[in-house]
Amino acid sequence: MTPTSVCACGLEARSPLDGVSPLENDEKVVTAIRCRIHLIQAQDGKLSVGVLAFRKEDLIGKNKKSISLMRKSIVLEPELLHRAEYLNLEPGWAGNPVVAMSTAKDLRGVVYKECAKCACLYADPVTAEQAAADRDDLGECLGHASLKRHCEFKPVNDAQVWANLLSDLAEQFEPAIHAVSGVLAGEPVEVNNDTVSSGRA
Repeated sequence: MTPTSVCACGLEARSPLDGVSPLENDEKVVTAIRCRIHLIQAQDGKLSVGVLAFRKEDLIGKNKKSISLMRKSIVLEPELLHRAEYLNLEPGWAGNPVVAMSTAKDLRGVVYKECAKCACLYADPVTAEQAAADRDDLGECLGHASLKRHCEFKPVNDAQVWANLLSDLAEQFEPAIHAVSGVLAGEPVEVNNDTVSSGRA
């Protein structure tokens, strides 16, 4: 059995809002890193997204939540920086929050036991009206995307399975970078002409 290329519920292929296109496989998506413990050090020494960056409750869609991402081709840079800065919990990253990118194809390609597609990634724009109704302080984001468990992937009561899936999704992201400077997370960053370390996870 091969993974389903498009989710049966049609979310991945839909145009959810006039003027907002479906999320294509070759698109880049961005996740904002909230704190250092959400990063791990890879074998090459670079800091990458770790399993703690994503929550099982969001992946399964509990309380209508999802793993929140941004479409790099649509979201405006000030909007991306605003959202990343708002979510940032690290004082040392203030003004230069940390993000990581992946491609839709890679995230959609994560499978369970080499047969079952485990995640749907789809355009999920947030309008100003919706943000106001939901009291969402992050505000409007037409380039918002959601990552949830695949509609045909049945939940399992096995914590290790979910941990493995979250880890597999995290591994699809490129090394984390600072959104303003573009410097790899953990590398020295210039602040007011002084060079300081951005910190290790």
